[in-house]
Amino acid sequence: IFGGMGGMGGMRRGPKKTQDLHMKVKIPLEKIYKGGVESVRFTRNVKCPAGEKGKTCHVCQGTGTVVRTMQVGPGMIQQMQSACDACKGAGTIISGPRCSDCNCSGSYLKKVVESIEIPIEIGMDTSETLVAPGKSHEALGAVPGDLLIEIEVAPSKVKRLGNDLFISQQLQLRDVLGGCTLNLPHPSGKTLQAVIKPGSVPSPTSTIILKGHGMPLSGQTYGDYLVELNVTFPHLSEEEAIKASEALGRPASSTPPTVGEQPSSDTTQAKRMEYMSAADMSTRRERASQQAERRRHRREQQQQQQGPQCQAQ
Repeated sequence: IFGGMGGMGGMRRGPKKTQDLHMKVKIPLEKIYKGGVESVRFTRNVKCPAGEKGKTCHVCQGTGTVVRTMQVGPGMIQQMQSACDACKGAGTIISGPRCSDCNCSGSYLKKVVESIEIPIEIGMDTSETLVAPGKSHEALGAVPGDLLIEIEVAPSKVKRLGNDLFISQQLQLRDVLGGCTLNLPHPSGKTLQAVIKPGSVPSPTSTIILKGHGMPLSGQTYGDYLVELNVTFPHLSEEEAIKASEALGRPASSTPPTVGEQPSSDTTQAKRMEYMSAADMSTRRERASQQAERRRHRREQQQQQQGPQCQAQ
């Protein structure tokens, strides 16, 4: 499915195949969360009008190569494959003047910029590859190879961690002691809200789990949304520290402050929230790597069974 290096060796007859063209495309996490179509522009060589009028070389029959026989010793001969002298390895012979329309300088190839629409499936991950057949460089006497498009998740505040989403959030000590409401960005376009109760954060670097707010999975289920809390401690003088200690006995505000993003018009309240240890976080990262590898393997198998899904414009 990933094309090949056809025509680069061997004794087969027929036109060669140009090398596959590789490119990487960064896709926003929002589009991967929702799915859709992404338009991609790429540059390749195509045959100019004069190149289209070429005739198959009568010496190599279009293969661009010939087999030569050499005597290397008494009663010993050796066959060697080399480029055809008649067509210079192109497999095609063009008679007449050079093309004056595209300034190809006699190569009968010109660079063009083309676009292709690629399907973005929900939950695609970095390093997954889509195949656009026949969209690599053209060449005289050769069949164009394939365009291989490797998907990369574009950088954003919210990171993907396997089936989960991850973000790091800075908090002030007063937010932890008195409680607050976190406004968190989400690739769905909504604002995810999480309530931090007064005194509930167990350590200066804690991670909370917002259940069911991660990446969409099969069967209408979702991963989790992980929030790494980093508490900033104020620099206080001795007198200020004593006053702050005395203030800890005061009741927290009935209306806790909000922290993080400005909320959008559409907000979602996180109802299931748990705290996670550093060891559990490490396990999650390792599991995320394994999940990504399984997804890539499964999608490659599907592509082999169904064939490429890219549609060229």
